[in-house]
Amino acid sequence: MSNNNLPIDLLTAVWYNYPISLVDPETHFDHFNTQLTGIDAERVKGAPNFAQLWKKIEPIVNKGILVAV
Repeated sequence: MSNNNLPIDLLTAVWYNYPISLVDPETHFDHFNTQLTGIDAERVKGAPNFAQLWKKIEPIVNKGILVAV
């Protein structure tokens, strides 16, 4: 199977059961985004920033194509 001439090997798919984590964006929370998601500065207090979370997920992401479902 291919898509745009890139081979896709469906037999090597791996499911990861990785804990969900909020990410502290370290920036202002826009009111619209808080209304849309229900996530505000208080909810991400103590959550890792992206650089901290990346250290944990980089090995998974760099193994190949990542598809979130």
